[in-house]
Amino acid sequence: MDPYTPRGIAGWLTTWYEPFLGKLPGGKLALATEETVSSQAPTSETSDPEDSDPGAEEMRSPLFEAQSLTKYFGGLAAVKDISFEIKKGEIVGLIGPNGAGKTTTLNTISGVLRSSSGTIEFLGERIEDLSPHQIVDLGLVQIPEARLLFPFMTVLENMELGAYTPRAGKGREENLEAVFRFFPVLKERTTQLAGTLSGGEQQMLAIARGLMARRMRAAVRGFINYLKKYGERKVANREP
Repeated sequence: MDPYTPRGIAGWLTTWYEPFLGKLPGGKLALATEETVSSQAPTSETSDPEDSDPGAEEMRSPLFEAQSLTKYFGGLAAVKDISFEIKKGEIVGLIGPNGAGKTTTLNTISGVLRSSSGTIEFLGERIEDLSPHQIVDLGLVQIPEARLLFPFMTVLENMELGAYTPRAGKGREENLEAVFRFFPVLKERTTQLAGTLSGGEQQMLAIARGLMARRMRAAVRGFINYLKKYGERKVANREP
């Protein structure tokens, strides 16, 4: 199988990232290719016995859904008619070359850009007309690839900034401990200036800051590169 086709990439990514994803509740890797998007369309097949299970229904219901999302800059379509969804327990990656519209898609979802057409739903609520701070308050957070930390603030101060919204602030201490379980190295460095961390540790901190938005869901730019390095290290050090 050609490793550079979507199906080949999926197999390669899964091989590297399974050690990390296994730590996540219901962790699995789903890639947003044309094949996977089309396979999500409803069918008229007979439902199985699990259809009556509320837990199974929750797993099938999408947390996030974009339908026919389009964004024009002048007369140029940077993103045209994109549709995909994310269910509970999934990590969905948008893969494409430079200029394919990945960043524009995420900025449109985050409210940084206003979509030209299409709908965006998060937790059953339409968000395409909300401002960025309202979207963050719902718990949908974009984590920048370039990290964009506050280098002269401590690790803990950077993390606490992720819980600045009223909704996130109510459960800040509880969520802080939950995030530390994902990244225990950050708990050891709470008083260290963010700018003195290594590049990988700074990316951990950027992700941790995003996860502090209470609901523990995030849209992540550059997460693929981080997971590759993390997965390689864990595989290399894994005990038999």
